[in-house]
Amino acid sequence: MSEEKQKTGCSTDVWDGWGHSKCSRKGVIEREGKLYCRQHDPVAKAKKEEERDAAWRAQWDEKKRQHRIQGERDAFARDCVQEIAERAAGKIDKDEGSKDEG
Repeated sequence: MSEEKQKTGCSTDVWDGWGHSKCSRKGVIEREGKLYCRQHDPVAKAKKEEERDAAWRAQWDEKKRQHRIQGERDAFARDCVQEIAERAAGKIDKDEGSKDEG
């Protein structure tokens, strides 16, 4: 690789399918003495990863919320079925809606 290419090209090593090589794009952003293209700029890369992770966390939180709500609905349905079964067996006074104590 020529000296000029090393000075102006992106300093990131990339996988090209056969091995690692330097990115072929022009370095336009300098960070800590190294040139980076817009795709491999560490600051932009970190920002993009954080945005992606935030979107993933929001989706995951929504799925967890829906799962919790479904669990509450299932528990309520079980309680209703149990109460109906107890009423049918005569364990609960039908007029009062409370369990017999005796």
